[in-house]
Amino acid sequence: DRNPTVVISPRPARRPLRSDATDSRAPPPWSPPAPLAQQHTMLRRVAPPLRRALASSAVPHRGGARLLDPGLSSPHALPPQWRRWASAAAASSLPPPPPSPPQGPPRHAGGGSAASSLNPAEVAKFAAIAETWWDSQGPFKPLHLMNPTRLSFIRSTLCRHFRRDPYSAKPLEGLKVIDVGCGGGILSEPLARMGATVTGIDAVDKNIKIAHIHA
Repeated sequence: DRNPTVVISPRPARRPLRSDATDSRAPPPWSPPAPLAQQHTMLRRVAPPLRRALASSAVPHRGGARLLDPGLSSPHALPPQWRRWASAAAASSLPPPPPSPPQGPPRHAGGGSAASSLNPAEVAKFAAIAETWWDSQGPFKPLHLMNPTRLSFIRSTLCRHFRRDPYSAKPLEGLKVIDVGCGGGILSEPLARMGATVTGIDAVDKNIKIAHIHA
């Protein structure tokens, strides 16, 4: 016990790799093609633009290989196996996306022009029900129900950021707030009562008039 002996085992030598051994992590140099049904399944996972490129054409390359050339439009130049893939892709292609909503007239600002993001159908829908903004049992009932919660969130967040007392009479006094898409002023009015200077903007002219009348 007074003279303990520590035995250190030598590290075993690594066995030499035989010339015919292969690394299991490395991919094989060539693998046979998958069955046709599996190829169709793999092709369905390809994005539609790539499927269309596969169906376009191919050009010969050195060594007998073929490279895709989207600029050509001769599907018969594809190998027979690829033509079967293209047929499967055409049968399983996704439907085209729905058309974008109609855009409003172009607007000009600072000498440039850009397409408006207004949807005329949405503008007309809200203009038709503008008189019901302050009806707590009307179409905007969900907004009236959620208004106390979002007002409490806005007040606590602003007071924490600007180090205000949320329990004071006008905790947002001195702050300027812009309410984008203010509608009839459901959110703008209580923010103004908290002391903020609120500017409400809306694409529907009738909404602004209703907000003015109620204020």
